[in-house]
Amino acid sequence: MLGAVLYIPPENSIYSIEDPFADIQKFLNLNSNKCLHVCIFGDLNSGTGCLLDFIHADEDFLCNQNMTDIYNEYESEMFMFEDAPNISLNRKNDDKSTNNYGHRLIDFLKMNNLYILKGRVKGDKCGNTTYVHNPVTLKFNFMNPVKEYENQRRVPKIKLWDKTKTNDFVNNIDHDVIETIYNSLSSLEQNGHFNQETANATVNMISELFLNASKPAFGTYHNNNINENSGMNTKENKLPTWFGSQCTKARRNFHKARYLYKIRKTDINKEHLKQTSKIYKRTLNKYNNKSKSKTIKQLRNLKHSDPSKFWKILRGNN
Repeated sequence: MLGAVLYIPPENSIYSIEDPFADIQKFLNLNSNKCLHVCIFGDLNSGTGCLLDFIHADEDFLCNQNMTDIYNEYESEMFMFEDAPNISLNRKNDDKSTNNYGHRLIDFLKMNNLYILKGRVKGDKCGNTTYVHNPVTLKFNFMNPVKEYENQRRVPKIKLWDKTKTNDFVNNIDHDVIETIYNSLSSLEQNGHFNQETANATVNMISELFLNASKPAFGTYHNNNINENSGMNTKENKLPTWFGSQCTKARRNFHKARYLYKIRKTDINKEHLKQTSKIYKRTLNKYNNKSKSKTIKQLRNLKHSDPSKFWKILRGNN
């Protein structure tokens, strides 16, 4: 993760410059390839009010312009908020004022897929004003996704229904649990305590009853087919094997820059588009050439050591 602590003088002070975020953008362009995540703290003196710090992608427009991949990328960004129940897409801010720096900050955030923390997370849903005696505090939790997928593999799954084992399933039904469920439902009906909480508890009891009867009857299995790269764009599965994470990142940055320049034709966006285009092409050429060199070297070695495999590779049967 790349962290930065910044101070931007007020825009009307003698120390102000026209666009302080241009220098910050240059810094990110030079260092973003080293880190997957960016977190910026500090006093930016930028009034953003309730301006949106994310882009509402127009599906019809982008698809008509053959830019479906860009729309999918921005949609995936929005899904990130749905997967995080404690983070809301729309933020709140008790300071409704905006200024020139605030608008430039919003453009900067949209360009880099960054979001304002204040006013959208648990602990600060109201967007209270921050200052030296009322700072924002953060705690970062880093998880290993590969470990999470490994844990999923170890969780046994119940096999599908097998009608030849129906009698086994019936015999495994715990009648004491059925009686408990029946008594619970009768009590809830008599006392009038039937609500969402008690309904969920009853449904959970019924589910456990069926699961406990199914496991010994149908058996279990472990899911060993979980893709460690799940969560990534499935389109990448159709790309060449040499098209790895660096190529994916370069492509994403290029598409983002192209879209931003299309909706806001500023000199900064134009220059950023040129730079990301060059980086994208260089990255593709780099890894494509590496792959070709590796294949040529492999073929040269196999020609003498394993002629059979050599000809299989040439025929595309590898």
